[in-house]
Amino acid sequence: LGGARPFFQAGAPDIAMTLAAFTILFGTRHLDATERHEGLVAAIAFESLVKLLAFVAVGAFVTFGVFDGLGDVFRRALEVPRLRALMTFGSGAQYGTWAHLTALSMLSILFLPRQFQIAVVENVDEGHLGKAIWLFPLYLLLINLFVLPLTLGGLMLFQSGGVDADTFVLTLPMAMRQEALT
Repeated sequence: LGGARPFFQAGAPDIAMTLAAFTILFGTRHLDATERHEGLVAAIAFESLVKLLAFVAVGAFVTFGVFDGLGDVFRRALEVPRLRALMTFGSGAQYGTWAHLTALSMLSILFLPRQFQIAVVENVDEGHLGKAIWLFPLYLLLINLFVLPLTLGGLMLFQSGGVDADTFVLTLPMAMRQEALT
């Protein structure tokens, strides 16, 4: 209708068709509970690695490029009353909420379909569990290293509230004119 447009400006139907083709190409053409999908496992591993590298790169940029390290981020956040309230525990009820959220997060690792599929259904060798026992917690540690600095940095830089916190990983580098990092 409107002529050709660059791929990076694709609309939702174009992206959905691309994802469907990607899924078909990586081996989920047949519904068989005993069939292994090595291509799907490789795609998820690659996606996880790209996500980890991107998140750590943006987190390091915000922590050490926009601010002067972790201490500076937390010091500045403590100066903002609304953020100081987020970083302190008050009543015992907040400890209960924290414990419930932590337990829910741990259970989601076990019971979300994607994690279960990879950990149980697609596992072809029990020996892989030995590596996963230390590699998965390491991945979780690395991907969560910069969650608080990114969150606090975004809340401080976008105090007007015009930016959704879910988009801080993209909007913080964009606001600092780092399009390549975005």
